[in-house]
Amino acid sequence: MATDMPSEPFVVSNGSATIDIKPDLATIHFQVQVTELKSTDAMEVFAERSEFIKKFLLNIKLRAKSLMPQN
Repeated sequence: MATDMPSEPFVVSNGSATIDIKPDLATIHFQVQVTELKSTDAMEVFAERSEFIKKFLLNIKLRAKSLMPQN
């Protein structure tokens, strides 16, 4: 059974994924979700996870100029 939302301030993000494929081209959409008691802690963890994903994508030879963060 789902629990009620916490009474503390929190950030919630939702998303969906679509794959449009052309030769050697893909669009990747992902979300980072963090739950922490303090917003400063949540932002720190969010930044760490986002950087990890960015490094992973660069490691698989995705060009840095191809990365476009969105809200």
